[in-house]
Amino acid sequence: MNPNTKADFLEAIHTRKMVDGLTHNFYRYPARFSPLFARAAIQAFTKPGDVVIDPFMGGGTTLVEARALGRRAVGTDISELSTFVSRVKTTPLSESDLSQICDWTHRVTTNLNCRTPVARPETWIAEGYQKNISDTKTWPIRKTLEQALAYIDELPRERQQAFTRCILLKTGQWALDCREKIPTAQEFRNRLLINLDEI
Repeated sequence: MNPNTKADFLEAIHTRKMVDGLTHNFYRYPARFSPLFARAAIQAFTKPGDVVIDPFMGGGTTLVEARALGRRAVGTDISELSTFVSRVKTTPLSESDLSQICDWTHRVTTNLNCRTPVARPETWIAEGYQKNISDTKTWPIRKTLEQALAYIDELPRERQQAFTRCILLKTGQWALDCREKIPTAQEFRNRLLINLDEI
């Protein structure tokens, strides 16, 4: 390893910079590591066209960095959340895709209303996925998410639907993760539009 590559690699190992750039902010996956570290390791030990394998891909940091550096990337993980997030973060979207997602999100956000009935995801409920979002503080967020997901089939492509689910997931994480005060449904809808712009 040449001295410059070694210095970059050591700096990346010790970095305390916030995770950002590319698609890294699509979702805050638990125990994620620095994209700078992944980038430095890929640059130090591979060359363009090589295959980078991440057997515990988590939030897909290595896959995103490998693709950005011209490597092919393969990742696996036991977690369905990991697989979903990594797939969304590494799936290219066209301008048309993004336009349709933006139009859908703005249209649907205005239709989300806690007083409107919605079909409940009975299978998820039976499996316990909603046990922590059904109390008096959190039910407006749950219902808003259920309503948004009920409209998701209006998007014509699977990649658009997956991207939109990721925006909803990120917004749900913002609303519920370690919060002392749960936001209102209106604050959730506002944040959904902010997350759409950020992503």
